[in-house]
Amino acid sequence: MPRCWALGFTLYAAFFALTIGLRWSQLDQPYTDFTWNTAHSQLIVDNWLENGFWNERGISFLNPPSIEFPSLVSRHPYVSFPCGAQLPPFVLVKALGGNVTPGFFHSWGLVWHGVIGWLLICGLLLFSANEQEPERTLGAFLPGFLWLGTRGPLTFFPTLWFADHAVLLPFVLVGLAEVIVAHALLRERHRRWITWSLPVLIFWGTYTDWLFVPLCAVILVYRLFHHRDVRAIFPAFVRQVALPAALAVTLFFLQLFWVLRCAFHARTQLRNSRTTSWATRPQSQEDIRV
Repeated sequence: MPRCWALGFTLYAAFFALTIGLRWSQLDQPYTDFTWNTAHSQLIVDNWLENGFWNERGISFLNPPSIEFPSLVSRHPYVSFPCGAQLPPFVLVKALGGNVTPGFFHSWGLVWHGVIGWLLICGLLLFSANEQEPERTLGAFLPGFLWLGTRGPLTFFPTLWFADHAVLLPFVLVGLAEVIVAHALLRERHRRWITWSLPVLIFWGTYTDWLFVPLCAVILVYRLFHHRDVRAIFPAFVRQVALPAALAVTLFFLQLFWVLRCAFHARTQLRNSRTTSWATRPQSQEDIRV
């Protein structure tokens, strides 16, 4: 029903523009206590831009490099989440040049908000592509409108940006990929492309937020219910889901080890220097008696 689809997407774009107008006063405003996590994201990207991504070990430090904070550990690394949420904004700013601002993250959040709703609509349209009744086709647009207009997404986007917000887009993409492949909603060539892209999505999502760890278990259970043969699905699950997730977690642990190893090496050198200075200092009469 191309005519119904055109009408639905036109209404969706108009409603999305309306929500942007309602939130216009929030755009490019200074951070407040409520948006501290977006300020943290800007701190991470600013540190990567100023000090270099590799010098920062690709993770977040709460303090800048200075005389007061000479070592990586003294800069208080943030180890609760990987920094996958900040990588796409960093790559975009690095490619375009310039500085990252609150307005940049607000615009980025608006894009995330609109794209997620659009994907929800597209997923349901694939199920109702053969429907003849216009009412059923237009009903596929309802989740997208609810996503745009409910209180949670309107509050989160565009002012908030961290791992739990950034993970929503890869979460929706992985869910759509699983359903499309399982129910053969597209042609075989397109399903093959989706299957090839699934490990990348799993890696991206796992490196963004720990939500993808239980999601991988859910995918395994979903495939078991759909195929009911462990031997048939397990090799593909390991290759497409388990291995990319394990690689993302391993990468984050290696980054932490990179930081902690430097701290351990610096502490060992300090201990050795103290031992050497004590052994080479002039001994007093009390030391000789002992």
